[in-house]
Amino acid sequence: MSARVIWKDAGFLKRIERAQRLAIDETMEAAVLVAMADLYPGHGLITGILQGSLQAKRSKVVGGRIEGRWGGFDIRGRIRGKFGSVDTNYALHVERRYGFLRKAADAEYPKLARRIKDWLK
Repeated sequence: MSARVIWKDAGFLKRIERAQRLAIDETMEAAVLVAMADLYPGHGLITGILQGSLQAKRSKVVGGRIEGRWGGFDIRGRIRGKFGSVDTNYALHVERRYGFLRKAADAEYPKLARRIKDWLK
């Protein structure tokens, strides 16, 4: 015995893709807010600038998958190390030291599946 499926709703796949993109964007935006809240003045003199650099860039379809980016963009600082001053991305320095981006991702990424379901309703 065989079965046959007749697909009549090509818009369904577009609806799923839209829900995935919106849920990813929502998750990244929430992660940015969690990361901003985790930074406090004790993390350095330019913490306010670092908080202002945190952003989520809209997701897009790339090669059959959906990609989004979030984190600290366009911030440069001079970090003094034992080898002298080095130009570096300040957000990366603070992340390595305090893990504020990782903690935000750990808090928000598990909510992605629920968000996709909510956008499909």
